[in-house]
Amino acid sequence: GGKGAGAACLAVQSTSSGALRAAAACGATFGCVYLDYMWPLDLYERANFMLKMVKAKKKSGGGGGRRGGGGGGGEAERQLAIDEVLAARLQDLDGFRDIGRLFGDSDGGAASASLLDPGGAVLAVTIVSQVSSTREAQQSRLEDVLHEGGAQLGRTVIFIGEAEAGDRPLACLFFAVGLQKGQLRQLDVPEGFAWHLRAL
Repeated sequence: GGKGAGAACLAVQSTSSGALRAAAACGATFGCVYLDYMWPLDLYERANFMLKMVKAKKKSGGGGGRRGGGGGGGEAERQLAIDEVLAARLQDLDGFRDIGRLFGDSDGGAASASLLDPGGAVLAVTIVSQVSSTREAQQSRLEDVLHEGGAQLGRTVIFIGEAEAGDRPLACLFFAVGLQKGQLRQLDVPEGFAWHLRAL
């Protein structure tokens, strides 16, 4: 008799970015991907932008006087800490970068093969809204990224619909890549799901 899927699966602790890089190295493809984030899709990108602003302000002599009358050692340590964070390229862990990897982007290097099944795939992405990165802004950019990725692959991308999390500031958006609208009505969707079926 055959064994269940669990017998062929291995649970690992990894960032989604690391898992997608490993999948690309193995030549894997997926028919269903769920990217469930607990923070905005551009969290580290925005943090890097703010740190660069602080660094530029200090270089230009801005930022006001020193606090507490101490020496410059504390400021030097602060600048070293900023440089260390910037060098870590945490923005490569952002959700928008992960979505690019699904379509073959590879962190600025040569393009790799898409991780999405050529026969069609469903992609679900959780968006967490914050004042500095609203759901509307993230969704608009997400749809642009998906549209561009679909065009690169020659596949249609459809916004299937969404499920909101009640009083929590997040929603899960569902997209289809390379599938037809007629196929999507057969999906088993969660309670309270709002259909859209809009081509990007």
